[in-house]
Amino acid sequence: MDDKTEERLHKYPTSHRDPKPDCRFCGGAGERFIKKLNLTTCCICIFVDHEFCEGIGIQLGDLARRELEK
Repeated sequence: MDDKTEERLHKYPTSHRDPKPDCRFCGGAGERFIKKLNLTTCCICIFVDHEFCEGIGIQLGDLARRELEK
């Protein structure tokens, strides 16, 4: 296990995957920065099968936007 994997598992113990190298949300880092919230957070790609993470990430983003508009 390399240092990055060990660090990620310590920070996000329920993550089960390495970051998706070409992830549209994090670019393969496993974390993303949300400017609007000034927040660094984990990326969906370290939790969800890489085949499905883009679609699920878009759906979660849409849900979050709708909830914030309430």
